[in-house]
Amino acid sequence: MRPSWIEFRVPFVVIDFGVKWHIYEPEVFVSSQPWADGPYCPKCDGELEEKNKGHIFKKNLWTCPKCKENYDKPKGNLKDQVEKTFLNNLHDKEDSINNFHA
Repeated sequence: MRPSWIEFRVPFVVIDFGVKWHIYEPEVFVSSQPWADGPYCPKCDGELEEKNKGHIFKKNLWTCPKCKENYDKPKGNLKDQVEKTFLNNLHDKEDSINNFHA
């Protein structure tokens, strides 16, 4: 479920795991964690659907209903991983800006 604090915010668009994600920067007083929305197709921006392919060796895929492209989907909670990567990159940039002004 989408948090209410992102309603009027403009997302950062990042490519992670080969697909697009919309990342919303956290509000200081509401949440310290960014929120990822996605995944989206990097070709047409369609929202991707999760599919399993194969009978014996199942392969997880993201499929775009608009352009019919398929993308490999790694196992795990990718939304959390995308949010953590974004937050780490954000802190790295803040540190380099602070060191530049020091």
